[in-house]
Amino acid sequence: SSDLTDWNLPGNWNPLGVPGATTIPVLFTDTSAGTVNVSSVSDMAQSLTFTNTNTSYTITSSAGVPLNLLNAITVNGNLTGTDQINLASISTGSLLFASGNNLTIANNSAAGGVLTIGPNTVIGTPGTGGVIFGGLGYVAFSGSFATTASPNNSVEGNITKAGPGLFDYSGSGANLVSSSNLVLNGGTLELDYTEATPTTKMTTSG
Repeated sequence: SSDLTDWNLPGNWNPLGVPGATTIPVLFTDTSAGTVNVSSVSDMAQSLTFTNTNTSYTITSSAGVPLNLLNAITVNGNLTGTDQINLASISTGSLLFASGNNLTIANNSAAGGVLTIGPNTVIGTPGTGGVIFGGLGYVAFSGSFATTASPNNSVEGNITKAGPGLFDYSGSGANLVSSSNLVLNGGTLELDYTEATPTTKMTTSG
């Protein structure tokens, strides 16, 4: 039988076909919610948008397999559960966004839904962009950022909190370049270092 959790199977998508380009926006609805596993390096998308309401998604990836995005992860509508991105731990990046872009991670749910970027996820980019966390709702980040090891996907831009929602930051900033700051432009920023060493803390600005 087919593996309904596998991103890389054409029959798991409507219309049929595996999203495999950064020009393709991917939409996750209440239909077939659950775990979706990125199993091939050819799996990529322009953006991930979650419109599910009373269900939850967990996006994972197989060992050594990153997910390439152009620029955005967004929760829309009235999510009441939790949507989570928890990709494989890859030191050079398991959640990669395109050069020349910022990665925007936003939870726009006003119904108590949560968007989490889990502890295994390592954000990186071959360019100079930063990461913006925003939206109306609660976003939690416990992941980390890519190292400068070849092919050098380290994040050189700022990590910015925007919008009126709550951003819970408990991740590691150890691999960010020295010019990267944690910037508060709106809402509430909660720094949770209860399980972090001093070397993972970040410079704050704004």
